[in-house]
Amino acid sequence: MFRIFLEIFIGSVLFTLAAAISYAIFSIEFGRNEKYLFDETILHQLSVYMNIAADERSLDETISIINNSLSTEVLTMSIYDQAELPFEEEDIDDEDVAEVKETGFAFRDDYFEYVIYLRKYEKFIFFEPKENNKQHHDSEVISNLFVYYVAMFLALHAVIITFILSWRVRKIEIVAQLFSNGDFSKRVKVGNFHRVGKLNDRFNEMADKISSLIEKNKQLTNAVAHELRTPLFRILCQLEMLEGSHLSSQFKNYVDGIGDDVEELQLLVEELLFLAKMQRESDSNLEPVLHVPSEWLRSLITQLEITSKVPIRFNLSDDRVTLDKNQMRRAASNLIRNACRYASEQVAVSSQVIGSNWILIVDDDGTGIAKEDRDSVIEPFVRLKKNSSRDGNGHGLGLAIVSELVKAHHGILYIEDSPLGGARFRIVLPIHPAPVKK
Repeated sequence: MFRIFLEIFIGSVLFTLAAAISYAIFSIEFGRNEKYLFDETILHQLSVYMNIAADERSLDETISIINNSLSTEVLTMSIYDQAELPFEEEDIDDEDVAEVKETGFAFRDDYFEYVIYLRKYEKFIFFEPKENNKQHHDSEVISNLFVYYVAMFLALHAVIITFILSWRVRKIEIVAQLFSNGDFSKRVKVGNFHRVGKLNDRFNEMADKISSLIEKNKQLTNAVAHELRTPLFRILCQLEMLEGSHLSSQFKNYVDGIGDDVEELQLLVEELLFLAKMQRESDSNLEPVLHVPSEWLRSLITQLEITSKVPIRFNLSDDRVTLDKNQMRRAASNLIRNACRYASEQVAVSSQVIGSNWILIVDDDGTGIAKEDRDSVIEPFVRLKKNSSRDGNGHGLGLAIVSELVKAHHGILYIEDSPLGGARFRIVLPIHPAPVKK
């Protein structure tokens, strides 16, 4: 934060100097046509003249001469003994009195006053411009103008500083939003013009640590899945050997149950490896081709109806689009299987092209998914208890895989309420996706 304070302090100093320079320039230009009633030379000559007159005349005669010599329309005159001087009202001290006595005159800028000292009578004569005097008014304006200049320049400085800081914070906010959406490669710029104190460095340090933890977690998951393959394969081989031996019906049921569990574990391992691959390489795994998705969708639905407990209705358009056939078949299979698992009486599948997007919709009439759970349900291994399936199958990886496949196609997966009463999964893919990275 020290950097922010330093920028504000330096900016304040520079803008104050700019205000002072502008004020000085304006005062010089304004003063070319606006002069004081007396300058120092004239005031000195007037003091000498009045003291000479006082030496030869009485005080009243001297005052009369002063009144005849000066314009009473623009000046007011006050006469004081030293004891009568308005020390508090006019901010006069003993040093001021001594100076006037020594020089015979004084010009008090702060009060726009001229003071002349008559030595013979020890009188102090104050000349002050009248309030309606234009020169007096303009001089006061110039005197107060410095305050206005400083206030104006500091206000301008505050606006500029606020704009710059809000612009810098906005840049950090954009990167934070991209990072939270899963782009863990994003970092905040740390150049002098982008810094907000040490916030940029701290954000990047946090992002590095989070990215590292996520990457290590993916590597661990990938390694564990790979290591599980070999022992699972050996168990299956031994189970097949046991099936060929003479076992009682009871032990044969045990072996069959173990075989089913091992196959489920194998499916879990394959899904883990596929999910890790998609998260690691993203759209580099895609092989998009121009084809008609309704062809493989009809085949997939026919295949899934064999094991489905509810009928699957479909309404598919025969539009040609460019996408990875095998990967989107896998995504559609996961969605339809998931819908069949949670549906009560029916599942509906539809596809169509609207504008520049190909849309696949899978509806069911189950219990649906609450709005607060729709973001978390696509995370790996997340299964909602209130929506648990009747047969207990599934590992919470199906929707996570669908989400990664949709992202790889530069599309969006929406989870909504279905007109059938359950959940609706809507995939929206661009017909002409962005170029695939190799």
